[in-house]
Amino acid sequence: MASADVFAAFVDPLVAAIQRDLRCDSDTARDSAIDAIFEYLGASSSYHPSKGRLSTFLAHITKRRATDRIRARSAEARRKQEFGSVVERRASAPKEEMERAVVARELWHKVELQVWRRRHQARPWCRRSSGVLSVFLNSRVLLLAAIRP
Repeated sequence: MASADVFAAFVDPLVAAIQRDLRCDSDTARDSAIDAIFEYLGASSSYHPSKGRLSTFLAHITKRRATDRIRARSAEARRKQEFGSVVERRASAPKEEMERAVVARELWHKVELQVWRRRHQARPWCRRSSGVLSVFLNSRVLLLAAIRP
């Protein structure tokens, strides 16, 4: 059979059968029927006339495709719902976000203050040690000056 003849002969009956058997919408039924016909036309060697009629073969493929589409849509809807509930649970009020920002800013200020204090507490020690060193060096210079004529 030519592809146009296969479409003309089988699309509408397959759509009607799938809508009746699976109670799906017309778009799902039509897309599944077209996929089944394309599968048959792409690999017509998979159909064996001795095993059954072409319409039965196409109806079986169409039902499998429609079932897959229905399952995929319900799984997608379930994922969207689960994602929405997770987002709703994790979302916080704007007031809470502002409070967190204020607390974070205060903590950061405390950290900066501690760093500043540590840096400035180290300086007097450096000054003291350098002062001791200068006294030591001056005394050596004075001592050397006294020894040398």
